[in-house]
Amino acid sequence: MKIKYIYIIAFVIILFSVSRTYSQTINITYSTPVCQGSSTQFYGTATAVTATSFNFNTGGLPSGWSSTAYTVGQPCNAVPGNTPDNSNYFWAADVSGARWVQTSAVDVTYGGNLNFLIRYGNDDPEPGCEQVDSGEHVVVQFSNPSYNSGAWTDIIALTTLNYTWQSRSVAIPNNAKSSNTSFRWIQNTSSGIGFDNWGLDDISVNRVPNVLSWSWNFGDGETSSAQNPAHTYTTSGNKNVTLNVVFEGSVNGSDAETVYVNPKPATPTLTLSPDEVCQEATQFALSGGSPTTGGVYSGTGVSSNLFYPAIAGSGNHTISYRVSSAGCWSDAITDVMTVNPTPTVTFGTVTPNPVHLWQGATLGGGTPAGGTYSGTGVSGTSFTPSVIGATGNYPLAYTYVDANTCTATANYTVSVIDNSPTLNLNQSPVPDYYMLTSPVVLFPDATITDSDGGDINWITILINPMANTGTDNDEFYFTNTTNITGSIDSNGWLALIGPASVSEFQQALRLVSYANIGTAFPEVTRTIQVTITPTTSAQAQQFGQVNIIPNQRPVAVNDSYDVYEDNYILSVAADGVLSNDYDPDAFDVIHAVLNTNPAHHASFNLNANGSFTYEPVDGFVGTDSFTYYANDTKVNSLTPATVTIHVLHPTWDGTGDWSDASKWNGTIDPSEALDSVLINNGTVTIGTANAEVRVITLTSNGHFQVQNGYYLQIDDALRNNMRRVVSLNSPMQVKTSIEIPMDNSPVKGDTDMICVSESSMLHINGTYFLDTDGIFKKDASRIGYRNGQWEIWDERVNSG
Repeated sequence: MKIKYIYIIAFVIILFSVSRTYSQTINITYSTPVCQGSSTQFYGTATAVTATSFNFNTGGLPSGWSSTAYTVGQPCNAVPGNTPDNSNYFWAADVSGARWVQTSAVDVTYGGNLNFLIRYGNDDPEPGCEQVDSGEHVVVQFSNPSYNSGAWTDIIALTTLNYTWQSRSVAIPNNAKSSNTSFRWIQNTSSGIGFDNWGLDDISVNRVPNVLSWSWNFGDGETSSAQNPAHTYTTSGNKNVTLNVVFEGSVNGSDAETVYVNPKPATPTLTLSPDEVCQEATQFALSGGSPTTGGVYSGTGVSSNLFYPAIAGSGNHTISYRVSSAGCWSDAITDVMTVNPTPTVTFGTVTPNPVHLWQGATLGGGTPAGGTYSGTGVSGTSFTPSVIGATGNYPLAYTYVDANTCTATANYTVSVIDNSPTLNLNQSPVPDYYMLTSPVVLFPDATITDSDGGDINWITILINPMANTGTDNDEFYFTNTTNITGSIDSNGWLALIGPASVSEFQQALRLVSYANIGTAFPEVTRTIQVTITPTTSAQAQQFGQVNIIPNQRPVAVNDSYDVYEDNYILSVAADGVLSNDYDPDAFDVIHAVLNTNPAHHASFNLNANGSFTYEPVDGFVGTDSFTYYANDTKVNSLTPATVTIHVLHPTWDGTGDWSDASKWNGTIDPSEALDSVLINNGTVTIGTANAEVRVITLTSNGHFQVQNGYYLQIDDALRNNMRRVVSLNSPMQVKTSIEIPMDNSPVKGDTDMICVSESSMLHINGTYFLDTDGIFKKDASRIGYRNGQWEIWDERVNSG
């Protein structure tokens, strides 16, 4: 309940030529709720009142006012020209030069505020309502005869060019306080008529006299002379509060309020739970206070009923608890919260450091002792970075828990590097290997480099697949590495393992041949995994591959040759029997391997290159043969080839003139001498350069009859020859002998033919007899053409 006591004093003030009566209002306010035992703040206020006011609703200026040209009314458009209440207003009319309006003398002895509405023009289409140019603002001034002897002093310049009505309140300066002060609104500059319009309305003066005294009574026997006192009630219930104020000029005012004081709540109980924590613990809600409704905890490290151990720090801390009811607080109850300190922990060491990716390190030295190391790749005090599988920087931690279960962790960033050796098999393309009779280096270009200086300790080589029987173990072996052993594991891999140097590795793994002599077997592809493990660094691994191509047998093809009986030698040059043999493996070189000898040979020799010589036994005429295998240095042909030799006997067919050489079959006996010159395994040929066929006979007296331009050529079995053109008198001449200069001799040392030096003479002499001394027998020798060559026969050869 509120009771107002108002004292009204009537006096006469000449203000705008109008008399005014005013009163002063007093108000009591206070903070709520008002609680027993708690301080309550009270406030006393004296409200300012309007001493006088004026508007222009009557259509003219107040008595005692003056102005340059003006209009009172509503000269401008309604929007935005009219005032908020759509009443008449003062409007400065169009003039050139300064324009103003001033009040009559006003009593502002106690100061206060000068209040008014003002608006500038805004290009209103109505005449005299245009906007003001920049710099053409209005200034508010005062004139106090006792201060400036009637001159004008600026209070404020209204430079904000508002084009709608604005409410302004200007404090009356101390120098303006008097009982005879005038106010003026003036526009000092103008750019010309139509550019300087403005207006006023609702002018008033508010003031509050000085307070001489404040007198409070709080209704419980306590008082105060302060304007805004604080008071604490010790009892609850309704209290009647009054305030009396004395102003200057013998003006008094008062106010009264009935205030209800709420009783204080009962003191709660408090048993903290938990009451002991570790400093590193996260914040948690406090508990243990009763009742819980309206309860609030406070103390070091407490915020919003949460306890922050890290903020409180280690030690014993007093925690308070109180409850509220109707906004009033009980007395506080306390308990102690113990914060145990976080242990101080150091990480220790990592050995080695930095850590090699494929090796690992030992962790130790963390304090206090008894802590635990953790991190990816950590087990106990061992750090295995290969679990991570990459180089880089990685976090490790050492955690210690003390007797109070307080925990601390020391973190450490470990650097993992890769000093692995580099293994490069340098295998491009994948090599093909065939059945071999001697080892071959499997990876001849393989290289190993190691940043630790070549400290290779172990080399492991796995070869897969191997035969299930395990018998293939001998196919692969190391050379010059006595410490390396090999065995086949349960997965069928051949594992060769042992210490080796880099140089040993370069030549270590070798491949030997299969012992397969049967039919061709499928191609085998070996995948070879090579792993090297250095002494102090990581392992390197690379896969290689070799293709083991099965060997294919060569094929031997049958052959056939002719030779004449008695002392004739069949001589076949290189390739010989191999010329028509072949091997499906184009890279293989084949050789002849004798299987069975000919049955009727006086002499026989088969060479690996396929050449051979054969001489039948004397008197044998018929078919002889021998067999051989074609061999590719690894295996023989599946079956042997048969070489058939036809041993022939020269015969005359018994028709025509026996002197017609074309009827004879045979050649001169190479074992006989002509004029004491032995021609081994050769023939004597007479022919022409243009291969014309001629019959040249040996006459009954043993003379040669030959036409000029013919030549005599002697060939041996190797097809070396001695050729010389015989020049005789034309057209025909009979000679008993022919001498041939030999300027194209066979090579000396040729065992198949006699060697005659150049410029020697080969003398062929026809006589009556041809026997062992090389003398032709009369009428017994013939020269004829057979099989494209001229030949000489004697009776002995052709007998029978």
